Amino acid sequence: MSTPISLIGLPYVFGRRDASPRNAMALGPRELLSHQTLLSALSEGGCDLAVELIEDVDDPAPDETAGYFDANVAGLFAGDQMSRLQVQTARLAHAVRYAVSADRMPLVANGGCTCALGMVAGLAAIGEIGMVWFDAHDDAETPETSTSGLVEGMPVSMITGRCWQAFCRQIPGFESIPDDRILTIGLHEKYEHKPDRGLKSPGSVVTPAIVKSKGYDAAIIDALADLRTRCSKVYVHVDVDVLDPSVLKSSNHAAEGGLSAEQLAYALDAIADNFEIVGLDFSSFDPTIDPHGVHTLVPLLVHAASASTRSRIHRNHSPG
Repeated sequence: MSTPISLIGLPYVFGRRDASPRNAMALGPRELLSHQTLLSALSEGGCDLAVELIEDVDDPAPDETAGYFDANVAGLFAGDQMSRLQVQTARLAHAVRYAVSADRMPLVANGGCTCALGMVAGLAAIGEIGMVWFDAHDDAETPETSTSGLVEGMPVSMITGRCWQAFCRQIPGFESIPDDRILTIGLHEKYEHKPDRGLKSPGSVVTPAIVKSKGYDAAIIDALADLRTRCSKVYVHVDVDVLDPSVLKSSNHAAEGGLSAEQLAYALDAIADNFEIVGLDFSSFDPTIDPHGVHTLVPLLVHAASASTRSRIHRNHSPG
């Protein structure tokens, strides 16, 4: 790999670095960034690899903290999940922005999907980009549609500007991505306890029903061709629960009917053939669930990095 890579980890979920009951996804980035096989593979051929694990933003700094006695003041609140999320995604945005300014490929391991807000903010200087979102779930709830209020179920809606926009605008560089520049792939969670829920994903989708109708390869190619009419650069987000549990039991939220490793690799290659990949992240891996999970993910991260590098080479050699 000749393109310099910035391998970045943000090991937080719900604003916290520690493992919670039934949810240790915050541990995933540390496991991946400390895996020697991954580091060696990304450094192969003399590739310039920089590694940064961001784990010193557990709470807002004193000069950011609003205080506790008057909620109607400027600033953030120590201990509050959303205040933690804001400072953590802002820090990720800074790291991604620095990588982009140095013409490095940001390859990121995130604890949870809301960390994608920092990716979008950090990539904003590139200009108009699209987003390809791999996920078993649509992550497109809003405070008005969610019965639980789970913010980890809302990042796509936040990125498209459907909710939490005053909050998102406090993340330096954040700009929403329009619905028509978003493609979601996966969506195999059946929500058996909510049979009438339906999909909420904005933009285009590749669902199991579409795959059944067209075949997987054709469904991917058609969806990418459609997206290519509206953008030429994309940010790629991979929630690893898009993989079938027979491949990777990524967390307690994994659902049957997901992609094989080969299908995910095929889609990443197809994206690289049609777009410049400007940033890529993998999220939501709980290493306590599947003892072989790291060994499954490392080759996929290496493949993703190779595809991203290839997409940049295409850009550098394109006419004009």
